[in-house]
Amino acid sequence: MVAEIARGNGNPDLQAKALTYLGAIGGAETRQTLLEAYKTSTNVDVKRSIIRALMQSGDRDRLLDVARTESVTDLRAEAVQQLAAMGANDELWQLYAKESSPDVKRRIIQSMFTSHNQDRLIQLLKTETDPDLLRSVIRNLGMMPSQQSSDALVAVYGSNKDESVRRAVIDVFTQQRNAKQLIDLARKETDPQLKRTILQRLSGMKSPEATEYFLELLNKP
Repeated sequence: MVAEIARGNGNPDLQAKALTYLGAIGGAETRQTLLEAYKTSTNVDVKRSIIRALMQSGDRDRLLDVARTESVTDLRAEAVQQLAAMGANDELWQLYAKESSPDVKRRIIQSMFTSHNQDRLIQLLKTETDPDLLRSVIRNLGMMPSQQSSDALVAVYGSNKDESVRRAVIDVFTQQRNAKQLIDLARKETDPQLKRTILQRLSGMKSPEATEYFLELLNKP
């Protein structure tokens, strides 16, 4: 009876509850029922409930299939989120390379942060060419401060000519209150506006390194 309601053969108000129950029950038979319900439904909300039920049931393979083949961007993004909750890091990495939607890619980037996958974010920092997505990688990597992530951010600052990307790196080091890295950027920066931005950020920090750097600038002939 629960399976029939989950397929939509009954009270529509009970369908979401039935789907949740099936997800909690698990097992091959209930997973097949969820897949059938997904294929026959045209309702995005119902499909979203099925995706969540698939996660509850531990059906990683079917979730991965949805993430690969679903034409509706919001549903692919939902599948990605549920895969992230299951710790499907390798699968998400493979999906990123084939995904066309920036919104879904951003969801994958966020999942790499929540799973503390610093190495993958650093890889994306080296390979992603879209400035908007690159800024997302920078922001997420900035919330995982380490020498390795700092070195990677400094490298992208030096190699990428997009001003918005470089400003994102400045923002990250400001949020980290990483005066040393900001000073290193300022020493090499030749763009007057960007250098002014870095100096403004340093001026707001109560940092001995920043004070010493400002004295050094004042004493220059």
